[in-house]
Amino acid sequence: MFFPADVFRKAGQAGLLCAGIPEAYGGGGGDFLHHAILYEEHGFSPAGAAMEAGVTTDTAAYAVYHAGTEAQKHEWLPQFASGEVISEVGVTEPHSGSDPRSMKTYAKRSGADYIINGQKMWMTNGPIMTMLIVAARTGERPRRPRSGFDVHCPDQGHQGRHRVQAA
Repeated sequence: MFFPADVFRKAGQAGLLCAGIPEAYGGGGGDFLHHAILYEEHGFSPAGAAMEAGVTTDTAAYAVYHAGTEAQKHEWLPQFASGEVISEVGVTEPHSGSDPRSMKTYAKRSGADYIINGQKMWMTNGPIMTMLIVAARTGERPRRPRSGFDVHCPDQGHQGRHRVQAA
């Protein structure tokens, strides 16, 4: 069983997604405290509802808000806030868990694109996601915690990308 996709759109219509994202990008215009209070209230709903909304708004939308270009913010954040885009962030790997420093997935530049090679698992929104953000190494193993890796948004229908759903 997975979280129903239409609930994301209903939550977006009600203004319940991206409370801490500025209105200029389609968000609620509050600060992180507004988001935290709203997330706490999600906790009074079934556990899945709190987790699913958190994955979309906390991880994906805030990653785009803090690290994306202006064009990416204007393209993606309104879609997160409306519930139109359901995202997932691929960090967890079979042999290294959720520790980015132990990550083996890598991205290698090929012209204007990147070729991503590796495996991710435990995609909470996997069956219903419309956007995947993948954490991947782009350099040698870093000495500093936040260097040597980047995030990428591969096209859903791109050759070589496979979605496997557990039975």
